[in-house]
Amino acid sequence: MARKDIVLHEEPSLYHPKMVAAFAGWADVTHAGTSALSYLARKLKAKEFANIDAEEFYDFPANRPTVTISQGVIQKVKMPANTFYYVKSQGQDLILFLGNEPNLKWHRYADLAIELCQLLGVDRIYLLGGLYDAVTHTMEAKITGVTSLPHLTQPLKEHNIETLDYQGPSSIYSLILAVCKERRIEAINLWGHVPFYIRAESNPLTCLALLNKLAKLLEIKLDLADMEAMAKQFSSKLDQLMTQSTELNLYIRKLEKQYEDKGKASIKDLESADKIVKQVEDFLKKERGDEEASF
Repeated sequence: MARKDIVLHEEPSLYHPKMVAAFAGWADVTHAGTSALSYLARKLKAKEFANIDAEEFYDFPANRPTVTISQGVIQKVKMPANTFYYVKSQGQDLILFLGNEPNLKWHRYADLAIELCQLLGVDRIYLLGGLYDAVTHTMEAKITGVTSLPHLTQPLKEHNIETLDYQGPSSIYSLILAVCKERRIEAINLWGHVPFYIRAESNPLTCLALLNKLAKLLEIKLDLADMEAMAKQFSSKLDQLMTQSTELNLYIRKLEKQYEDKGKASIKDLESADKIVKQVEDFLKKERGDEEASF
């Protein structure tokens, strides 16, 4: 493979590994996919082994690096990270790719990731992302899937994962799936459907749902007790707000009724809901406390 834009610290020896990837950006609302992947890397004690050089793939005025300054002295500048990790286990060897959706050269970026997968013998790729939908936190978290090849819809059905229908603006997720389709590589994209009124930096409800489905597809055991506790606490906070806000309570009950009657709610029901979104956003910010301003 061409290695001009990829830094390989180690070439791990893995047995039929699967790759799991997530990309911060437009198609990762509430950081659903990247938070789930970061959790997985910590839980499995994954080891970093490669990085994609950020220089060629980002418009830095549009996607600015972050800086840390302490007592007037610059400490570090953090560029958009695209890091590969590996996990060797008795159950399933894994490669984890935690990235940032690039601004530039999408095809080259996708080629680099896929070529590294092929170098290391990856036989299936899983992608984790998040999107807003007319769902509620009181319902079972909704996960849908998109695949690179038709036969992969079968494992989705076996794990009660709906297939997604969509036409509209795209992301790096879809391009990677399309490249995999051209090359006959197995790839499955799992989408966590986030309640439209949750505008938060973290969302354990959707993270937990993604991790549960991923673990079943990978046929691995994950101890998710701590994530389950966080999800329960997060849901309880939103339930608390429902008792305080008649408007939010009525809105959620309306969506629940539509799902009960039709199996889905209309996206049109998200229109003119700015007041509810702001109300929930302010509540969650207050619950987690003031955060430091960033440069």
